[in-house]
Amino acid sequence: MRRGATCGLLLVLAVSGGARAQDDDVPQLRFWPGLGVGFLGLSLELNVEGQRWYGGAQLAAAASYSRLAVNGYVGVRAGAFLSDAAAAPFVGAGVGYLYQNPLIGEERGEASSDGWGASVEVGMAFRRDQRWFHPQLVAQAIVPFAQHTTSPFPPSYFPIFLIGVRLFF
Repeated sequence: MRRGATCGLLLVLAVSGGARAQDDDVPQLRFWPGLGVGFLGLSLELNVEGQRWYGGAQLAAAASYSRLAVNGYVGVRAGAFLSDAAAAPFVGAGVGYLYQNPLIGEERGEASSDGWGASVEVGMAFRRDQRWFHPQLVAQAIVPFAQHTTSPFPPSYFPIFLIGVRLFF
């Protein structure tokens, strides 16, 4: 089922990548503060966007799917829109500080950890030609690296997956 969903998302991105703006042009440069709401996660967002690129910062809190844990992430990202249309697919990558804390890990010998994390994302941006309310559907994965344990138990690092909507105002 995961392969089917992934293939479907890639197909939508490939087909919509050829779309072009019809009536309104996407501005050359725009700053967007926003909020991300997803399945088991919330984030504060700030994006700087051009016609075919973007850069951003993110402060996110999310629960983990694979383990009962709370995760915090503060990072920066950069990416590209695959077209200059008002509705455009995008891909991006980033790096930041990641904190992972299993809620019942102390009993099972799992450690809390913090350190660097890398993020990759893919999604679809809408209403890029409008002055306000610029939503994005996004799937993001954050993978820990260069982590160290903050408790006496052996380390247990795990990726975080965020699926949701970013609303830029």
